[in-house]
Amino acid sequence: MGKVAQTMKNQDELKREAAEAALAYVSERLEADGVIGVGTGSTTNHFIDLLGGISARVAATVVSTPGARILQAAHRHDAPNRLNLDCSDLARRT
Repeated sequence: MGKVAQTMKNQDELKREAAEAALAYVSERLEADGVIGVGTGSTTNHFIDLLGGISARVAATVVSTPGARILQAAHRHDAPNRLNLDCSDLARRT
């Protein structure tokens, strides 16, 4: 593996670790039926991937981009009673 590829892998691993730390932080503070809002980017994508571990405690998730919404929907397809909001449409209206 070339040096650039190795660097990218390390960055992705660090982002995954950051997402894991963020999930631990949120999990400790999340009240039952809480709402979680997330931003954008590859670290957020890792965070959304990890949310399944606490999804029973989450009443709603709010995302800010269509790409995050697609990832969110992929993880929520089995929970139709969940309120999953996409704020990217609201941002375009303001």
